[in-house]
Amino acid sequence: HDTTGIRGSVLLDARIAGTARAPEIRGTGSLTGAVFGDFQAPLVRAAFDYRQQVMRSNLTFWRTGVPVVEVDATLPLDLAFSGATTRQLPGPINIIAKGDSVDLAIVEAFTPNLRKVTGFLSMDARVEGTWDAPRLAGKAQLLGGGADVPALGVRYGPITGGLTFAGDSIVAENVKVGGTTGDLEVTGAVRLEHLTTPILGLALSAHEFDLINVRDYLRIQAWGDVNLTGTLAHPVLTGAGRFTNSVIYFADLVSKNIVNLEDPLYADLVDTLAIRQQGLGANFQSRFLDSLTIKDLDFIAGTGVWLRSNEANFQLEGRLRVNKLRKLYQIEGSLNTPRGTYTLEIGPTISRTFTVERGAVRYFGDLNAELDVQARNVVRTNDATQGEIPVIANITGTLEVPKLTLSTPPDRQPMSQPELIALLVFGTTRVGLQNGLNVGAGATSAALNALANELQRSLTSANHAPDILEIRQGLSVGSGFGSQVQSATEIAVGNSIGSKLFVTGNVGFCLNQSQSFSARNLGASLEYRFRRELRMVLSAEPVQTCFATGADPGFTTLRYQFGADLRWDRDY
Repeated sequence: HDTTGIRGSVLLDARIAGTARAPEIRGTGSLTGAVFGDFQAPLVRAAFDYRQQVMRSNLTFWRTGVPVVEVDATLPLDLAFSGATTRQLPGPINIIAKGDSVDLAIVEAFTPNLRKVTGFLSMDARVEGTWDAPRLAGKAQLLGGGADVPALGVRYGPITGGLTFAGDSIVAENVKVGGTTGDLEVTGAVRLEHLTTPILGLALSAHEFDLINVRDYLRIQAWGDVNLTGTLAHPVLTGAGRFTNSVIYFADLVSKNIVNLEDPLYADLVDTLAIRQQGLGANFQSRFLDSLTIKDLDFIAGTGVWLRSNEANFQLEGRLRVNKLRKLYQIEGSLNTPRGTYTLEIGPTISRTFTVERGAVRYFGDLNAELDVQARNVVRTNDATQGEIPVIANITGTLEVPKLTLSTPPDRQPMSQPELIALLVFGTTRVGLQNGLNVGAGATSAALNALANELQRSLTSANHAPDILEIRQGLSVGSGFGSQVQSATEIAVGNSIGSKLFVTGNVGFCLNQSQSFSARNLGASLEYRFRRELRMVLSAEPVQTCFATGADPGFTTLRYQFGADLRWDRDY
């Protein structure tokens, strides 16, 4: 066994008599600062008396100099120094555990995975019967419990409810775990097949419950009913759930390879004891996921579920079936992408945002799903004869290796990839000084674009951030050096309201002019989805023309445009 995770100190005062096959042992002892992997024990003091193959002992758990839990036990054991074939003997066992209004902060002494533990526990429990057929009796009551789980990025609380010890089971009664927004109800029981082998039989009912909220990794808010069965060391999860207001950062989940430095395989390469002492070992999150088996878990992507990376921000809708054995995930199903954005990086400082029109993320057995997403960016050219030109981004490939191709709509003249990139960067396919590009203005625009792009990424990854945030940099309109006319810069923010309505608000302004804002600077759009393939969009937004200060100081033109679309999509 790996013993590098064991530490602590033992004080023992024992008297040993009798023979090697029938010893008699009595004395006292204490255990201080004990650590067994993730388990940390508080100060434990014990008195014991062993004779005629029966161990009688008293254990007292202490916290900050105060006894909090006391356990008396009478156990049939064979502690012979030679000739023993089994340690647990037939015969009656008797364990009594009592604690009155125990401060649950003691739990922090048992595990590093919980912090800021609050609440109180009153307990009067008994275990009788035999090792193979234990019989339980008594109750435990929890009041005002709560704890931070740093590995999951959430705080659970208040936690209330009781446990009833009856027969061979520990039954949950009115156990409710509060979260940031919702709660989790726990029913069922843990059955002791043997005294040291608990079997799970728990039903979990989640209502808008935050399971995990780790920035730039995973945020999941769950509804649904699942069952947790199996042994404590190898739990099995089944059932059905619906995730809402959740974000999956697929770049981390798929491509990040994590090396377990605590594995004894690396003992010759790293100091595993130092890793544990410095808190660099595996946390609760990875240990729990490694041991958890998932069988036919139906996963429904509800309102506000997003798939994000540095470039992509796709809303997901649909159904998946998830299975997991050890570390191997098997996922099947298809998710639609009704809306979202895709940011095309062109060099270190230039980026262009595309609005998703349709698409799908399809899983065929593993985490590396196939992509088929189409997004659009409407370029306002600096050539009055060309007007606005839509550029289509076709995102295919997989989550690990996405592929991007640019094209124009079928009703437009085809362009090559270099022409489309030039169109996105400069607003024209004819690049050159003769076309009147303002180098100074281009540098300013690039700097502002880089700043806007970084701001957009930071805001969309924060908690309670809007579903969509777009910063659309204005482009020069017209030709000639120092073009005097420019389109307005726009900021758009969008959010889901329920499962069918999506609202977007935007504001337009001129960066090169000081101006007073009014309601005329604001625009909005409403998208209502009757069903997956049929939706209606109503929009109203200002159309601003910004003039250079030297050409017409402080003067802008501002007018409104209104639109209504009824869209029906069919896939073949």
